[in-house]
Amino acid sequence: MNKFKEAALSKKTGKAELITLIIYTVGIVIIGLFHEVWFDEAQAWQIARCASLKEMIFEIPHYEGHPPLWYLLLAIFAKNGAPPVFTLKAVNTVISAASIAVLLYKSPFPKIIRCGLPFTYFLFYRYGVNTRPYCIMMLAFFLAASFYKERNEHPWKYILSLTLLCPSSAYGIIIAGGLCLVWTFEIFSEYIKKHSFKGVFKDKRAYSLAFILVIAVGLILLILPADDVYYDGVLKETSIIKKILNYEFWNKLLDNPLDSWSTKFINSKVPAAAALLLGALSWIILISIVHANKKLTTLLVPYLTTIVFWGIKYMGPHHLGISAIFHIFIFWIILSENGNIVLPDYFNKIHSSLKSNMVKKASALLGVVLCLMPFYYSVAASVLEIKKYYGNGEFAEFVKEHHIEDAKLMLMWDVKYDEPSEDDDSSLNSKALEMASSFIELPFKHEPVKQNLTYICGLGSTISLHFDKNIFMNFNSDCPDDLYMHYKYKEDSEKIMKMWHEQGLPDFIFGPAIIDEVYTPEELEGVRYLPVFASEFVLINKDGVVSSVGEIYMREDLFDDYPDIHWIYDPKADLYEIKHDD
Repeated sequence: MNKFKEAALSKKTGKAELITLIIYTVGIVIIGLFHEVWFDEAQAWQIARCASLKEMIFEIPHYEGHPPLWYLLLAIFAKNGAPPVFTLKAVNTVISAASIAVLLYKSPFPKIIRCGLPFTYFLFYRYGVNTRPYCIMMLAFFLAASFYKERNEHPWKYILSLTLLCPSSAYGIIIAGGLCLVWTFEIFSEYIKKHSFKGVFKDKRAYSLAFILVIAVGLILLILPADDVYYDGVLKETSIIKKILNYEFWNKLLDNPLDSWSTKFINSKVPAAAALLLGALSWIILISIVHANKKLTTLLVPYLTTIVFWGIKYMGPHHLGISAIFHIFIFWIILSENGNIVLPDYFNKIHSSLKSNMVKKASALLGVVLCLMPFYYSVAASVLEIKKYYGNGEFAEFVKEHHIEDAKLMLMWDVKYDEPSEDDDSSLNSKALEMASSFIELPFKHEPVKQNLTYICGLGSTISLHFDKNIFMNFNSDCPDDLYMHYKYKEDSEKIMKMWHEQGLPDFIFGPAIIDEVYTPEELEGVRYLPVFASEFVLINKDGVVSSVGEIYMREDLFDDYPDIHWIYDPKADLYEIKHDD
């Protein structure tokens, strides 16, 4: 037992690290075989494949909100005919494995922690299996942590690591900026104590900081939102004050540390008061530990800035992994500088005040559960990845199986309906139910359309990933060679739908498209589109999924032309009998 404890707490590297790296790499490759590329992953590849270098650097970042590094990296392969799905996974695997290698061989954590962290949810599933630029962010964080201790003697190693962090994500710019701001303050404090400021102009640290500042400013200018950018909520944008006063903001702020590892409080059904209370408690513990180790400013400046930005603008479940990696960074630099982590005095006082063995055991059990949850989420997400299917791949297989690539295929697009009256409390549920039941065939009854967002067709990017051309009659009609979805806020929807209209009635419709917005009642007289294929769309989040059902509809008069295609029962309810005989 003593030998195991000694080995587990050892900071020396050896066979255990190599075995861990091999298991991690093999693990993400195996789970990756079941992983279907979803919209954000496909969108990046399609940009790399279709956009010019000039567009990738100077135009698209204003609409995507991401620096262009990921697109430029993928473009090396995408523009040379590499297979998209395999290449995306291969690139992500190589970078993720390199990140974990830095963690295993350079971090000062005890062996048991060092070899355990790679299998936690965000490091294994979210950033290892999912193919996003966050693998680059993970590598940059770990490199920066490994060079942090010697940053004053060898500043360029640290700065270049933070420079890599900047183009990995817009949030990388915020965090790198916060870390550089803290370091700048520390440098100036040195010269204030010496009562000499002339030396700062000869300090190589100042030049390295000036270098990253130029890079960061340049990247910020590249990703500043364009005037006509579309993003979720652009049509109902509220003031910053209203957002800060909203519960959702405080939910994201206070529950961030816990949700980065062990809980699912953000946007959950946990009572608001309980979630906020536990979240506040986690902040107190985190702040007190970091403060005791004299790194409080290094934690709070970049971390709080990032979380506040998330709360005001946007945060997805995958962004919590950035917090998890940043926590690793903070405790890494504490250990590398101090050799150990100092616990606040009140920890010992609380522990010694616990007289009941049952309370002590319960506290220890709670700690064990919280530590095991990230591994449970990793396993649960991997199992769900094997069992579930994202959905778009099945749509593509349907197209190939029935050879309908050259038929007139229409995609559903996003629409904004007129808002229901505020005094009708049941209107939303009843109308949603009415619309769901009407999807058995198209066209269907719906609320009056306030606005057609004809360019928001996410299915186009993901399904087109499986083809060499644009197979949809209404996907980027004004620029059909672009296989990525444009986030331009286009107001010429009537012009775009006129282009759709000129092509005639579609043969197949992917999703419940509002076709009566495109075609006249006379043109749709007696026309019916019936569902012939249904697929579940699944996005995995820890041990749960967010799912919906998508359908493919075929025009009723085409059944004789496609004898292998049949009308299916509605997946939500058996509302009608099949009316087409084989």
